[in-house]
Amino acid sequence: MNLTFYLSGLLSFFKDRRIIENIEQMIQKIIEKKTIRLFKVTDDKKEYNRYKSLLDGSLKSVLNNEKISPALRENSIEAMSGQKQIILIHDPGDIRKKYSKELENIGKVLDLDKNVINGYHTFNTVAIDNNNKQLHLVDTKVYSNREPNFVSIDTMELYNKGVLQESEKPELRERAQSIKQGFSQAFNSHN
Repeated sequence: MNLTFYLSGLLSFFKDRRIIENIEQMIQKIIEKKTIRLFKVTDDKKEYNRYKSLLDGSLKSVLNNEKISPALRENSIEAMSGQKQIILIHDPGDIRKKYSKELENIGKVLDLDKNVINGYHTFNTVAIDNNNKQLHLVDTKVYSNREPNFVSIDTMELYNKGVLQESEKPELRERAQSIKQGFSQAFNSHN
C-alpha cells in the first residue's frame, strides 16, 4: 500500500482543489525531507505561513474590499498622475463560482446562459487614461446576496412602504430594524 491510498480518505473531506494540492505538496516535502518539522520542509517564510495556516485551520479564501480597494486606488492614482481629464466608468459584474458550495456567504448569480449558479457580485470602477489609452481598475466592491446586511430591491420596496415595520411577524419587524440600523451606520461612517 502506498501513501496515496492513505491520503485519499483524508483528502475526500476537502472540496477546494487548492487545499488538496497544498496538502499533497506538503506531504511530498515531508517524505522527501524525512521530517515533520514545518520549518525544515518549507523553502521560505511565505510557504511556511501557508502550510501553518493550512494545519491550524486559519486558511481562508477571502475577498476583502478593505485591502483590495486602497491598493487599487494607490496604483491607479500613481499611473494617472498629471492627467487633465479622467473618465470613470462603473461596471457591475459577477464572480462565478459554479462548483463552489462552501465559500463564506456564497450567493447566487447568473452564468452566461442566464442559469442561476453560486457566486458573488462586484461593482467595479475603471478609469480611462486618455494619454496612454489604457484602463485602470480604481475600485472594486465584492458583495453577496447572502450576506446578513444585504437588502434586495423587493425588500427595500417593502421597507419604504412600511410593510416590514408594521408586520405582525416579529422576524419582518426585526429585519426592518436591521435595515434602519444599517442605514444609520452607513450614514454616520460617511460623515
